[in-house]
Amino acid sequence: MKTKTCFTIGALFAVISLLAAQNIFAAPIGKMYVTTAEPDAGGFVDVSLADSVKDIHRIGGRKDFEMVGSVDDADFLLVVISREEDFLDRGQKSKRLTVTISMRDGDAWKPGVRISKFNRTGWSLAADDVLREVKKWINNQSKK
Repeated sequence: MKTKTCFTIGALFAVISLLAAQNIFAAPIGKMYVTTAEPDAGGFVDVSLADSVKDIHRIGGRKDFEMVGSVDDADFLLVVISREEDFLDRGQKSKRLTVTISMRDGDAWKPGVRISKFNRTGWSLAADDVLREVKKWINNQSKK
């Protein structure tokens, strides 16, 4: 019984290690620059957008993208447009994060798509959901 348990734990550890190694050593989809939207007509900046930029840098950098510090070095431009809290039933709140993604086309940016995702748990999870949709969109563009 003890040998069977040790074998099962060892096999499980090997599978998890293999999956983790594939994710760690997978080539990034491309280089991404993340910024916030320009100030609104009144000149006001939503300072909370910078928090989502940090979340996207943290999550995207360890998943599918190489995050770069200059728009000139990027293949993709992600602009955080808004962060909104929606009130749901029974007093629950949902976090809605909206971004736009553009692709480099020579020296110019080819407009892509606007993505809006919400999550009931928190802003970091909403950022993760947005990045998943961005990845899907990029993969679909590469098939065209």
